[in-house]
Amino acid sequence: MLQRRPLSIQRSAALSRCQSSHSGSQMSSGRTGLAGSSGRGHIGKNIPGPERPRPPRRGRRPRSFAPRRHASYVLRLTQLLSRVLAGRGDVSVQNPVILDDHSEPQPDVAVLRHRSDWYLGGLPRPEDVLLLVEVAHTTLDYDQDVKIPLYARSGIAEVWLVDLDAGAIVIYREPGSGGYAGVRTAVRGETLTPLLIESVAVPVADILG
Repeated sequence: MLQRRPLSIQRSAALSRCQSSHSGSQMSSGRTGLAGSSGRGHIGKNIPGPERPRPPRRGRRPRSFAPRRHASYVLRLTQLLSRVLAGRGDVSVQNPVILDDHSEPQPDVAVLRHRSDWYLGGLPRPEDVLLLVEVAHTTLDYDQDVKIPLYARSGIAEVWLVDLDAGAIVIYREPGSGGYAGVRTAVRGETLTPLLIESVAVPVADILG
């Protein structure tokens, strides 16, 4: 027949086991109340501890159709302008243009006057720009409301805004402090002729595809 141990002895044994378990937990974590070496845990009650950062995959970016589409059209436009210009200007892709002491945007494509030093001696300024082109997919509002008025105030003679969703190109000319006075939209079937580049014709369909 089994005999029960006195209640006081049972309580003493349970308390001993609890203290031993608590002590072991502190030693494994290194610091009282901190998460262990896994980096996942809690500091205090219901307060999440710092997660261990996961290193990004080298050379990989989150997949998104919008950046792919934008990049594809910038590449298409770059190749097209380089071909039709035939040396009448230098095509600069997503490089800075100094508009003033506070503005140095990077238009998608800029057609610049040729300089023998390839602008090594200084970044292009408004007087060097023959044409600016912005390709808009997810950035249409920002291009229209921020960048293009800035180009107008800086005296950029002509800007093309390629609206991918609308399948059209908006041409801005006659810059001034209040924006561009001359604005029109071109669609497939039309041909664009830049103001400051002689003998150049660019079919809208070749830009939009």
